[in-house]
Amino acid sequence: MDLTIKGNIYHRDIYNLKEKANENRWLKVDDNISDPLMIVEPLDSDDMVQIVKYINNNNKKFTMVCGGHDLGSAIKDGILVDMKLMNQVQVDTENQTVRAGPGCHLGDVDRETSKYDLYAPLGHIPEVGLSGYTLGGGIGHMSKKYSLAVDNLLEVDIVTADGNLVKASKTENPYLFWAVCGYGFAFGAVCSFLFKVHKITQVLMGQAILPLDAVNSSGKEILMEISNGHKKDMVNKDNDITYSININPRALVVKLIYFGEDYENGRKRIEEFMKLCQIDKYDCSAVPYHTIQSMYEKRIPEGHYYQLGPFIKQLDDNVIGIIQNAWSNRPYLDTGVIILTEVGGMVSSIPTNETSYPFRDSPFHVFLSTRINEPSQEQKIREWTDKYHQLLLDHSFGDYINTTHSKDLKSLYPQNYEKIIALKLKYDPNNLFSKI
Repeated sequence: MDLTIKGNIYHRDIYNLKEKANENRWLKVDDNISDPLMIVEPLDSDDMVQIVKYINNNNKKFTMVCGGHDLGSAIKDGILVDMKLMNQVQVDTENQTVRAGPGCHLGDVDRETSKYDLYAPLGHIPEVGLSGYTLGGGIGHMSKKYSLAVDNLLEVDIVTADGNLVKASKTENPYLFWAVCGYGFAFGAVCSFLFKVHKITQVLMGQAILPLDAVNSSGKEILMEISNGHKKDMVNKDNDITYSININPRALVVKLIYFGEDYENGRKRIEEFMKLCQIDKYDCSAVPYHTIQSMYEKRIPEGHYYQLGPFIKQLDDNVIGIIQNAWSNRPYLDTGVIILTEVGGMVSSIPTNETSYPFRDSPFHVFLSTRINEPSQEQKIREWTDKYHQLLLDHSFGDYINTTHSKDLKSLYPQNYEKIIALKLKYDPNNLFSKI
């Protein structure tokens, strides 16, 4: 059968698809990885139904792309389904929900919901694709207070492997919905997401930007004091305050966000944290939450990157030493970032078997990301990342599906592995979507 859709179809014998496949990707990939036979751009769910039926009938391999932050969204000699035209966002202020298409970036959703001071718990890089981010779990600034993106997902419209468009929620196709919430890209093509949103006007942000020499002189001490604070329950008192540590070639950035309504208490909490870290100079002010969500907009350039990140068990001496050694021994001084993001809170309060998402007990995610500016840098950057990632893995629960290249499902989803396999056999026995 021929493929007929309302959206766009591009064939390799007419268009330069190597170039086109990289146009909308944040993570640029080489021709030996990305060289599709066809690029299709569905306009709506009906188009997606036709695409899935065509792929089934013609036995074609395919992948889907939204933001292009993952190597898995590139394909050679197959069909690339680019979701970019399905980027509608509809905010329901009465029911406090937002419906978003799979072609949206996180910033597309935030820009619309922020008009009403409403937010879904999304990540803080606006250019990240909504689909991959959400279906893998979705961590961000709001995670500790409101939990993961998937924990705020109310329903999806999804085209399953048999080419049928169905709704999935906790009450309709609940087993499919369970699988979608953490390992969703293996069970179908989501055509819309319905999220619960939360009223947030302003938050308190405390931020210290320390000079680069502070990374080597006091970076380890800062992490040690934070670790001690957790042990004494000085840091993790409640879910209203969360923090992240960003080590980059320009500075060490300590950022705290207070979501509570008592700003006097919030300022006190931020002051306590900074004193704990022995930081004297920092900024603390009330800002619209959208200011924080858009802080990195267009500031992280697209390109070639190599990046990995596990969920660690605790911020102990071993992990701190690995982070410090990794930074001191990075192969190129002008590139690379290590980000420590606090999770825990509401994420940990939800039982692991409630969704397919794993590792709810982890208090931190550690992310190693390096831009490869020249091809000659790639080998050393990969070796450096792999070395310190493996060292971190020895002190972790496991890798985050959104920041790994691993395909070892049993290590990525140890607690829920058997249920995922059983549901995969039910909904996609021929492995049309991600093979497991």
